[in-house]
Amino acid sequence: MRSGKIKKRSSFNPFISLTDVLFNLVLVLIFASAFFIQDINQKYNENEAFKNRLASLQLERDKLIDSVKDLNSELDNANALQDELEGINTSLEEQIGVLVSNLDSAQAFQQALAERITVLLGEVNDKDLQNQLLEEKITVIIGDLEVAEGARKLLEDEITLTLGNLEEAEQTADSLRTQVSELSRNNFLVVELEWQTESHDLDLHVTDPKGNRFFWNQATYPDESSRLTLDNRIGARPNKPGLEIWTARDIEPGTYRIEVGLWGCDRLTDASGYRPCQTDGQASLLIRHRDGDDLISNIVIPANQSYADINGNDFTLNETLFDRLSLVANVEVFEENGEIRLEVKPANGLTLTRLDNQN
Repeated sequence: MRSGKIKKRSSFNPFISLTDVLFNLVLVLIFASAFFIQDINQKYNENEAFKNRLASLQLERDKLIDSVKDLNSELDNANALQDELEGINTSLEEQIGVLVSNLDSAQAFQQALAERITVLLGEVNDKDLQNQLLEEKITVIIGDLEVAEGARKLLEDEITLTLGNLEEAEQTADSLRTQVSELSRNNFLVVELEWQTESHDLDLHVTDPKGNRFFWNQATYPDESSRLTLDNRIGARPNKPGLEIWTARDIEPGTYRIEVGLWGCDRLTDASGYRPCQTDGQASLLIRHRDGDDLISNIVIPANQSYADINGNDFTLNETLFDRLSLVANVEVFEENGEIRLEVKPANGLTLTRLDNQN
């Protein structure tokens, strides 16, 4: 039997320990690589998100640049529009100044015209008084008609003529009142036919740009302000010429054709027919229109003056011409600088006289 101490077998294995260390190190590296790869993926995702955000911002920047360009263009247009509006404003101020000046002139003219009309109405009142005296005279004459049948017939003729004077005096007064109303406006036209003969029956015909012809048998048209305001059927008597008047409150651009017809002679004294007219006077045509100042255009028609009618035939005032018309003048109406203007063109052989500033 052996004596002595028994040695304890050692459990240490250097090779196994190094393997364990390497294995553990590999595990650590694997875990570290996993975390590193995860971190790299996170960084990559963040980088992609940043790139996408950057691209979006660049797109928004481009849109903003385009918007700024559009705003600059609109600003340029607005500046140009402002300059244009300032020019228009200056022009309007100048036009307003001209209109105010024209209004002052029109008011002064209207005042002068009112004074002239007052004088004319006073003359009409004097004629009314004369007509009243004539009526009293007629009453006395009627009482004397029993003297003789022949004298009674003669007096009845005188009464008929006198009553015609009374009716026409009232028509003249109404016409003057109408002219007062018409002349208070700017856009008007008045045509007057006047003749100094005792036997003639002249008729005024006015055709407007629409083709409406105004005369004794068609004095007005529906929805038209123009009209024949006075129509005398007998010629001049003492201190009273034959007169026909046509008025238009609102004229329009175009041509107004003015014609005169000679209906006949001795209308009241010859019921069976008309006798040849005698050359005992002349006629005249007055055209009135306020164009800044009062414009009076006077066309004289001599009693022995021949001129062409619309059919190319000639006649004079001493011929009986039933239902025929002769051109006296064309009135051309046009707009100029926003205002109504006109030009009077007389027929061939007739003389036109223009007088300004007439009341």
